[in-house]
Amino acid sequence: MPVVAAIANFNMAHELQNLLPSLIGQGYHEIFVLDDASTDNSRQVVKKFGHKVHFIAGETNKGAGANRNRIITALNYPAIIHFLDADVVLESTATAARIRRVVPNEPFGFIVGLTKTSTGAWNAWNYGPRVGLRSDIGSCVQAWLIAPNVVKNPRLAALLSRLFGSLLVGWPDLLRAPQRKEVYWGIEQNLIIRSDIFAELGGFDETLRETEILELAIRMYRRGLKSYFDPRIVIRHTEGDVRKYDRGKLKTKELRRINRQYGLVNWFFSADRH
Repeated sequence: MPVVAAIANFNMAHELQNLLPSLIGQGYHEIFVLDDASTDNSRQVVKKFGHKVHFIAGETNKGAGANRNRIITALNYPAIIHFLDADVVLESTATAARIRRVVPNEPFGFIVGLTKTSTGAWNAWNYGPRVGLRSDIGSCVQAWLIAPNVVKNPRLAALLSRLFGSLLVGWPDLLRAPQRKEVYWGIEQNLIIRSDIFAELGGFDETLRETEILELAIRMYRRGLKSYFDPRIVIRHTEGDVRKYDRGKLKTKELRRINRQYGLVNWFFSADRH
C-alpha cells in the first residue's frame, strides 16, 4: 500500500509552515492537511506548496477525531495513513519506507510511533492500557510521581516505579529505552493505520473530542485487531494548544460516558476483558 500523511490542523498556520517542507521528500504518496475550520491563514500557507499538499477544508469545527475522519472521503484508494498533528517536528528520515517496514503483514489496529515532548523527553502518554480502574490510578502515578522525577531524581523515579509497578502495567516505562511492543491505545499525533480498516470501523467517534482513541481502541480490540508501539517512527511535539476549553473536565465527562457505554464491569476488570 502507498503511505500518505494526514495532518490534523486547526489555526496552526505557523506550525504548518515549518512541518510541510520536512514532509516533502519523505516518500509519502500524498500529503493531506485536514483543516478543522481554521480562522487563520492555514489555507494560504498550504497553497504555497502547490500540488504537493492537498488542503481538505472543513466548514465547521468538529474536534480532532472528527477532523481526522475527513481522510476517509478524501482518499479514493487503499493506503496506509500516517496521522500527524500540525504542531510536531518529524525526526524520522525516509519515513514512508520506515512505515512499510514496521507494519505487520496481517491486518492490524494501528502502529503508534515514538512521541517526544518539546524538551526531547519521552512522552509519558505515548501509549497506555485499557480504560479501567487500575489504569486510571496508574495514570495519576505516572503523571504526578514518575514523570516529574525521571530527570530531576531518576533514583526516586525508579523506586516509585517498583513500588507501584502493578498499577503501571501498560504505561510507558520512562526509565528504559523505548522498544517495540503490543499496546492497547496510542497517541494520535503519530499514529499509523490502514485506510480500509479505519473506514470499516467508521473512524473515530465524532461525538468525542478528548478520548476518541480510547473508544476506537475498544472497538479494535473487540475485532481482534492488535496494535503496536514502534519507536522507529519519531516525532517531537512542540505542544501548541489552540483549543479554548477545559480539556481535563471534558475528558472526565467523556470517560464516564465510555464507561457507561461499555459497562462498569469492564471498567472494574479491564485487565481481563473489554
